[in-house]
Amino acid sequence: MQFQGTILVGGDRAQGLWEIRRRLKIAGVDPHGLDTLWLDGEQVDLAQALAALGHVPWQAARRVVVVVGLVLDADDGALAQVAKDALAGPGADLPWLIAWTQRVDHRLAAIRPLAAAGVLIDLKDADGESTITALSRDMGVEVTAQARRDLAAVVTDLAGLESELSKLRDLTDGGEITRQAVAMATTGDPALSRFALAQAVRERRLGGALELVRPLLRAGQEALALNAQIGRELSLIGRVMAAGGDRKQLSALGLQPWVLSQLERAAGRWRQAQILRGVERVLWADEQLKGTLPKRRDALILEILVVELLAEDG
Repeated sequence: MQFQGTILVGGDRAQGLWEIRRRLKIAGVDPHGLDTLWLDGEQVDLAQALAALGHVPWQAARRVVVVVGLVLDADDGALAQVAKDALAGPGADLPWLIAWTQRVDHRLAAIRPLAAAGVLIDLKDADGESTITALSRDMGVEVTAQARRDLAAVVTDLAGLESELSKLRDLTDGGEITRQAVAMATTGDPALSRFALAQAVRERRLGGALELVRPLLRAGQEALALNAQIGRELSLIGRVMAAGGDRKQLSALGLQPWVLSQLERAAGRWRQAQILRGVERVLWADEQLKGTLPKRRDALILEILVVELLAEDG
């Protein structure tokens, strides 16, 4: 039986899941449909995945079997079958086996022909810019190199990235997305970014953070949203610190590799006690901002928050 085969190799679990999701989306496959079966590679082997691939689809045009954490460590009959019958996509009328494996033994006889046929695809260690390149290509938008760098520096999750690119596509009427468009999409001021304050807090840049508060508010940013973004940054840093370098726990956070890298660097600038106090101060600021104080006090509340978070004795 011939089938479409896509075996993604490398990166961590979060990167593998993101790439699977991206490819399903491109192919128009419902990841939650009755004919899309998700399997755990720790519980099934390749032969079982191939057997599941042979089931007749109920509702969709084809059967799709997704395996996360597939193990390829032996020259068995199943691997030989994949090398013989799998075709590199697209194949809308064929069953589709799409899998992620962390590593392969390149000494296995079937690996070379799989790679040559385009079924086995090596996922290079992706950074933010390459992820933005792939996503923007999927969405049919052009993004300049500098705009990609700016987005990669400030957007810390895939959902946020997709949201920003959609907004930028509308802002530019489908034209090229530039660095100026990236900044103006959220603040109206090309010198500012919606995420700039949280990034300055993440990096413990007291002066830089203070300088951003009032310009961001004048540019139309909501104080509550800025405070919430700071709280989210602290929460993520705290969770990375709690993982203690355990790659399994870090992967479970579901963040992109470049985001984890940024947060791991940031974690070295913080102590656990500072994170705990910081979360308490964010909650304090949230109560103050939701209270009856005049709006002109918003800047002062955020400035107090920044100082308490980032002062050297904090």
